[in-house]
Amino acid sequence: MKRTERNPSTARKRLFMPTVTAAAMVVLVLAAGAMVGGCSESPDPYDIPPAREPDQSLLAEIAIHDADVFGRLAAVEKLTDPKWLAEVAKNADDFSVARAAMEKLTAPALRTDPALLADVAKHAKEEHARQTAVNALTDSALLTDVAKTAQDVQVSRAAVNALTDPVRLSDIAKNAIDEMTRLAAADKLGDMIPAP
Repeated sequence: MKRTERNPSTARKRLFMPTVTAAAMVVLVLAAGAMVGGCSESPDPYDIPPAREPDQSLLAEIAIHDADVFGRLAAVEKLTDPKWLAEVAKNADDFSVARAAMEKLTAPALRTDPALLADVAKHAKEEHARQTAVNALTDSALLTDVAKTAQDVQVSRAAVNALTDPVRLSDIAKNAIDEMTRLAAADKLGDMIPAP
């Protein structure tokens, strides 16, 4: 019997599998779930089950870590939970992904928890996300906290500029971690005191 030599390059070609991004896998899983969910014992052929909601934590993971920017943006588009949108806004390395998450998070329909905005203002990797979050904040207690604890001086200064309560400005002038923020609060406080 004649033995044939195998060419390693042809063996690799047979084992070649196309690369599938995480976003594409989600689409495949959702499609498979819809097909399985569509198998109904109901005699009514028009009885279509409701579509399943995608897992928000999985979508957030894709939005932060997928290799393809379009996959990340598609995942953000499907996110509806403010908690997971805030996670994406904080942890996205890509400006366009963080911006897309912030656009959804600051929409009136999803602006349900101002503490999420304060968290993004203090901890987001992207400057645009931090600035957008602090500009969307209206809660004076959260603005005071951001002004006192944010590492980004521009964010803490924006929080000071949004405040008008002398008690809160005094607290910032005494306790902010950044010296320039303390001085800005003191200056604003001084401007509020009427001249004798």
